[in-house]
Amino acid sequence: MRVFIAIELPEAVKIKIAQVQERLKKTKDRIRWVEPSIIHLTLKFLGEISEEDLEKVKEATEKAVKSFAPFSFEVEGVGAFPSPSSPRVIWMGVGEGKDVLMNLATRIEEELVRCGFGRDKRWI
Repeated sequence: MRVFIAIELPEAVKIKIAQVQERLKKTKDRIRWVEPSIIHLTLKFLGEISEEDLEKVKEATEKAVKSFAPFSFEVEGVGAFPSPSSPRVIWMGVGEGKDVLMNLATRIEEELVRCGFGRDKRWI
């Protein structure tokens, strides 16, 4: 199964994203849009893993998040890659709260490495 670790966004943020999507739909007609209800903030993409490894992922994630108190963050900025003129992915950045999110992603990565998963080389 294809797995990633993500944070579900608050409904108010999803509504704002839907509004941005509506504006962008008027300028880019070749984009396959995602339903705002499933938009999330990915902390770690794992790809295809087995059921057995899924249990390890759950345990590692639970251990990693245990030391974090509830927090908030702000979504800001919009970008695209590979380029704005030919987007495959449209992203929104994080402003305030970015450091906490990065620390959380790092803790998750560390726990997954302890469980035998490879380190994400894209961020090294």
